[in-house]
Amino acid sequence: MNCSFDMARSFAAEWRDGDTLLSVFLAKKDLSVKVAALALVREFSEASISLESPMFTNKFSGEAAHAPFGLTFAFGSDVTFEYSDPREFPEGFREQPEASAFVCSLDIKTNDFVLTLAELSEQPDKA
Repeated sequence: MNCSFDMARSFAAEWRDGDTLLSVFLAKKDLSVKVAALALVREFSEASISLESPMFTNKFSGEAAHAPFGLTFAFGSDVTFEYSDPREFPEGFREQPEASAFVCSLDIKTNDFVLTLAELSEQPDKA
């Protein structure tokens, strides 16, 4: 479902304020290059969104671990936003285990890139 900038900003603010870990996918249109990471929203403005990876607790050692990742995605004048949740998944996929991994997602689209932010159903422990 298409959504407004204000609605996208409210999702980002909720994720930022709740320190919600997101699955992040960045894809360039017409090119087979994709980047995937786990990150937190740090800033959302009229011009861009900034993401950063958090510290995690290593389950085996109990020590803090960090997978460095940072991204600032500039919107440009051609940006559009699309929100979706599992109710909108294609029939047949809704019953798959992967469908329950996410609460919702926000696609931020420009002419060249698609940035997908997906809220995880289960939030891992952060250090």
